[in-house]
Amino acid sequence: MTSRVNHPTNHPTLRHRLASMLEQHLDRADQCDQDDPALEAHLTAAVQLSAALRRVANGTYGICRQCDGPIGAQRLEAVPAAALCIPCEQRPRPFLI
Repeated sequence: MTSRVNHPTNHPTLRHRLASMLEQHLDRADQCDQDDPALEAHLTAAVQLSAALRRVANGTYGICRQCDGPIGAQRLEAVPAAALCIPCEQRPRPFLI
C-alpha cells in the first residue's frame, strides 16, 4: 500500500528529516548525565526514529503497524516517528503486571 506520505518520491526528504531528528536526539543524549531524566526520552526518541527510518526503507512508513491502515499525513507531520494511526494509538491496551 503506497500513500502520498510513503510514496518513493518522498523517501529522500523523509530520510533526511528523520535522520536529522535522530542525530539531534543522539547528540542531546550524549550531553545528558547518566542520571538525567531527559536521557531516557532522547534514547526512546532515537529508537523510534530509527524504526521509522527502517519503515521508510522497506516501504511501510505511513502504514499503521496494528491495523495496516494509513497513518494520516497530519499525524506524521506532528509525530514523524508514529507507527500507529490515531484510532489504534487510542485503543485501550491490556494492563500487564
